[in-house]
Amino acid sequence: MVIRPNVQRPSLAIVHLALAVVVGSAGFVGCTTDSQPASGDATSSDARPETDLHRPLDLPSLGPDEPCPRTPGGRPNPDVGIALGSGPAYPVLGLEKAPPSPKGVVQLYDNERREGRYWHKTLWAVDPEYDGRVLIRGRGLDPPRDLLFDVDARELEELEFRAQETDSWRYGPSVTILPGPGCYAYQLDGADFSEVIVFKAVHRSRG
Repeated sequence: MVIRPNVQRPSLAIVHLALAVVVGSAGFVGCTTDSQPASGDATSSDARPETDLHRPLDLPSLGPDEPCPRTPGGRPNPDVGIALGSGPAYPVLGLEKAPPSPKGVVQLYDNERREGRYWHKTLWAVDPEYDGRVLIRGRGLDPPRDLLFDVDARELEELEFRAQETDSWRYGPSVTILPGPGCYAYQLDGADFSEVIVFKAVHRSRG
């Protein structure tokens, strides 16, 4: 699958997306909607591992006026930007594009908005110490609402990384489609791990 990110003003996040395409990294395979293999995907026959990664979503519940429990960030690999979580799979959300950017806070800009939703470029990075599949899903926590993804001009409810033995980091460019500012969470499930990553999205005006 060839990922075709939208062309916008260059930024660090966009540079990393382009790098992932150029080097032919593993990316996504068997991207699914409603938990079904993507139609027309030549590799969809192996889109389900022997052990299904569709574990129940175990996301935080927020009470009234409860703060968003944002996940700390860091740089697990010097070749990518600030990533959230403890790995082995990480979202890179371009947190440093508007300094200073607080821990786990994503900046949403008007030029990312299409049809009332924000299309925020997101790079996924997987540590080479983990060779298995990764299933990526998400949900809005406050307010509760859908979180979708876009890969190769397809809106999807979830993403899935292929399994691959490699000594290099695996990268997958995508877009996270957010209905608006708020508190959101991803759940990442692999063969031997499950992690919830929480971030806050806020609107910013340029200039």
